[in-house]
Amino acid sequence: MSVRIGLVGAGSIGHAHAQSCWDLGLPFAVYARGHAQDFAERWTIEQYGTYEQLLDNSDIILIASPTPTHEELVLAAFDHARDVICEKPLTLDVATSQRLADASVQAGRQLLPAHVVRYFPAYAAIHKQVLAGDLGRLTGLQLSRRGASPWQAWFHEAAGGGLVTDLLIHDYDQALWLAGDVSEVRATQWYDDGGEHARAELTHTSGVVSEIHGTWGPEGTQFATSIHVTGESGDLDHDSSTPTDPYESPYTTQLRDLVNACTDGTTPRVTLADGIRAVRVAEAVRESLRSDEPVALT
Repeated sequence: MSVRIGLVGAGSIGHAHAQSCWDLGLPFAVYARGHAQDFAERWTIEQYGTYEQLLDNSDIILIASPTPTHEELVLAAFDHARDVICEKPLTLDVATSQRLADASVQAGRQLLPAHVVRYFPAYAAIHKQVLAGDLGRLTGLQLSRRGASPWQAWFHEAAGGGLVTDLLIHDYDQALWLAGDVSEVRATQWYDDGGEHARAELTHTSGVVSEIHGTWGPEGTQFATSIHVTGESGDLDHDSSTPTDPYESPYTTQLRDLVNACTDGTTPRVTLADGIRAVRVAEAVRESLRSDEPVALT
């Protein structure tokens, strides 16, 4: 797996991906608008002053920059015949995501979304048990995710999709992975002393209902997630307070899988179609919040 990774973005998620490159022994360089020097020094890597330079000196582009920048960066990578791994959400809407998918086909290049929760051992184990039929027919899912509200303004603006997109898209993806396509979405959002909260109810075509809760709390709010899966024959639970000792970082497992898909043509755990399905649900959730009505997905 001797490929050069071109990392776009030098924020906190960029450091997670840099560590994964380091873990796998993959050479990598970085480009970020105006603030990559400290990042490059931290990882002892090349910092390129333009995206063009990064493209010229990389085999796979890993986009870890704000969501509003994704479309332009992906298209430029395709123009340079580069495969792309892109942080979630792929884009904010299905139409834009589909344009990128069409461009991927036209360029003959891979575009793979980074939905890292699929690579967390506990979530992957639950998925494996559900597929094996250990719970019988699924009847319901409950997922939650909370953390400190981001200080960067773009997360909260329409361009970033807010809490119900940037944070909860992980849980939409899990619900889709476990229970299949969604036929209807209804959502609510509120604010109190504990921060910003949202609840999304997804009705799957299988009849399963997923209840998803999210919170962006005040500074210092401890990050926490949980999942509860109910079936006719039993249930499964996991929350992030349970101690785990993974063999390796889920980000490293993810990067190995997605790079192999780009270089060897293997089928990754998360596909472009999966990323677009999650975007479709997030878009419907925002529409439900605006209209205060359920939204049907066709």
